[in-house]
Amino acid sequence: MDKKEDLQTLDAQATPDAKSMKGKNKEKFKRMREREDRKPFMIYPEDSDKANWDLFITLVLVYTCVATPARIAFSTEDTVGWATVRWLVDFFFLVDIIIIFFSAYQDEDFKTIDDRNVIACAYIQSWFFLDVFAIIPFSSILESSGSSGNGS
Repeated sequence: MDKKEDLQTLDAQATPDAKSMKGKNKEKFKRMREREDRKPFMIYPEDSDKANWDLFITLVLVYTCVATPARIAFSTEDTVGWATVRWLVDFFFLVDIIIIFFSAYQDEDFKTIDDRNVIACAYIQSWFFLDVFAIIPFSSILESSGSSGNGS
């Protein structure tokens, strides 16, 4: 009997906390969906254009992950078509870098961070330098400097 009473006591103590957690989650989701004050030229996470851009840039990234190794393995020439595609992909990633500076994000508590300074500092401290490094056209730079590895 003692164990059953202990379990009922624990259940009674846990229930209000679970209910208050559900209330907190509802508040978080409400804050996430409804925006009262929107800053100009700020892209918010719930915007459908932001979701479409994220999907598009993800597809471009998947293309890059598939096409780059395939081109390294099977292609010896860089045709005008492939060069154009490569420049377009780099351009899309450059646009993505710019968009990130204008994109609000949500922290762990679903609080929207839309302070431009905070966004810029967070991005620069995380992925910015890797993103910039990834779009530098090293092959074009080497070709234009005459160091393409052909002995000239």
